[in-house]
Amino acid sequence: MTDANPAMAWIIFKRDRKLFERKFPNLKIIRFNPNTPLRYLISGGLSRFQILPINFYYTIKFLENKLAIFNDYIGMFVTIELQKRKIYGSK
Repeated sequence: MTDANPAMAWIIFKRDRKLFERKFPNLKIIRFNPNTPLRYLISGGLSRFQILPINFYYTIKFLENKLAIFNDYIGMFVTIELQKRKIYGSK
Protein backbone atom coordinates (compact mmCIF):
# COMPACT_ATOMS: atom_id res chain seq x y z
CA MET A 1 0.00 0.00 0.00
CA THR A 2 2.87 2.41 0.62
CA ASP A 3 3.82 2.26 -3.08
CA ALA A 4 0.23 2.60 -4.28
CA ASN A 5 -0.86 5.49 -6.46
CA PRO A 6 -4.21 6.65 -5.08
CA ALA A 7 -4.86 8.71 -8.21
CA MET A 8 -4.96 5.65 -10.49
CA ALA A 9 -8.67 4.98 -9.99
CA TRP A 10 -9.53 8.55 -10.97
CA ILE A 11 -7.10 8.49 -13.92
CA ILE A 12 -8.42 5.19 -15.32
CA PHE A 13 -12.12 5.47 -14.60
CA LYS A 14 -12.72 9.24 -14.83
CA ARG A 15 -10.06 11.13 -16.76
CA ASP A 16 -9.39 8.36 -19.31
CA ARG A 17 -12.86 6.79 -19.23
CA LYS A 18 -13.23 6.79 -23.04
CA LEU A 19 -9.90 4.98 -23.39
CA PHE A 20 -10.96 2.43 -20.76
CA GLU A 21 -14.27 1.85 -22.57
CA ARG A 22 -12.44 1.38 -25.91
CA LYS A 23 -9.92 -1.07 -24.45
CA PHE A 24 -12.48 -3.02 -22.41
CA PRO A 25 -15.79 -2.92 -24.29
CA ASN A 26 -17.08 -5.89 -22.28
CA LEU A 27 -16.84 -3.93 -18.99
CA LYS A 28 -19.38 -1.28 -18.11
CA ILE A 29 -18.77 1.23 -15.32
CA ILE A 30 -21.87 1.04 -13.15
CA ARG A 31 -20.72 3.13 -10.21
CA PHE A 32 -17.79 5.39 -9.35
CA ASN A 33 -18.31 6.48 -5.75
CA PRO A 34 -15.60 8.55 -3.97
CA ASN A 35 -15.79 8.18 -0.18
CA THR A 36 -14.18 8.44 3.30
CA PRO A 37 -12.38 11.79 2.99
CA LEU A 38 -11.68 12.16 6.72
CA ARG A 39 -11.52 8.78 8.47
CA TYR A 40 -8.34 7.70 6.74
CA LEU A 41 -6.51 10.93 7.51
CA ILE A 42 -7.66 11.14 11.12
CA SER A 43 -6.82 7.49 11.75
CA GLY A 44 -3.23 8.25 10.80
CA GLY A 45 -3.43 6.26 7.57
CA LEU A 46 -0.61 3.76 7.34
CA SER A 47 1.35 5.33 10.18
CA ARG A 48 1.00 4.33 13.80
CA PHE A 49 0.15 7.88 14.84
CA GLN A 50 -3.58 8.46 15.29
CA ILE A 51 -4.75 12.09 15.27
CA LEU A 52 -7.95 11.55 17.28
CA PRO A 53 -8.90 8.82 19.78
CA ILE A 54 -11.06 5.96 18.53
CA ASN A 55 -14.11 7.23 20.42
CA PHE A 56 -14.38 10.05 17.83
CA TYR A 57 -14.99 7.49 15.06
CA TYR A 58 -18.78 7.90 14.97
CA THR A 59 -18.51 11.68 15.13
CA ILE A 60 -16.18 11.69 12.12
CA LYS A 61 -18.41 9.20 10.29
CA PHE A 62 -21.41 11.47 10.95
CA LEU A 63 -19.46 14.47 9.64
CA GLU A 64 -18.44 12.54 6.53
CA ASN A 65 -22.06 11.66 5.87
CA LYS A 66 -22.99 15.34 6.08
CA LEU A 67 -20.16 16.22 3.68
CA ALA A 68 -21.00 13.39 1.25
CA ILE A 69 -22.31 15.83 -1.38
CA PHE A 70 -18.69 17.01 -1.75
CA ASN A 71 -17.16 13.52 -2.06
CA ASP A 72 -16.39 14.04 -5.76
CA TYR A 73 -13.93 16.71 -4.61
CA ILE A 74 -12.72 15.50 -1.20
CA GLY A 75 -13.10 11.69 -1.30
CA MET A 76 -9.87 9.85 -0.50
CA PHE A 77 -10.97 6.41 -1.74
CA VAL A 78 -13.38 5.21 -4.36
CA THR A 79 -15.74 2.29 -4.75
CA ILE A 80 -15.94 1.20 -8.38
CA GLU A 81 -18.58 -1.20 -9.62
CA LEU A 82 -18.04 -2.82 -13.01
CA GLN A 83 -20.41 -5.06 -14.91
CA LYS A 84 -19.25 -7.60 -17.42
CA ARG A 85 -21.42 -7.52 -20.51
CA LYS A 86 -21.72 -10.01 -23.28
CA ILE A 87 -20.31 -8.77 -26.57
CA TYR A 88 -22.33 -10.38 -29.31
CA GLY A 89 -20.35 -11.84 -32.16
CA SER A 90 -17.30 -12.56 -29.99
CA LYS A 91 -16.24 -15.86 -28.51
